[in-house]
Amino acid sequence: MDNDPNIINAADYFRGKSFILVDDVRVAEWSPGSTSLNTLPPTQVHLLVEMKDLGTIVIRLKSRRAADELLDALKFHADNVWHPES
Repeated sequence: MDNDPNIINAADYFRGKSFILVDDVRVAEWSPGSTSLNTLPPTQVHLLVEMKDLGTIVIRLKSRRAADELLDALKFHADNVWHPES
């Protein structure tokens, strides 16, 4: 596990970086068509990250692979932090 590229030395990684408080995170489907007419199927998943001081930023996941990689990384790190029950 020590050689796992997903694990970083947090003390080194975060040294000198600024932190932004996140108020809310929402997930939505995005379609290139009008949302009111719902004319085209969704093509992306968006993470909307709301921050009090900066407003909302949108992270666009443009493929199933990108969404799966994010989910896998979240689960990997959540398991390390909160140790799932066997």
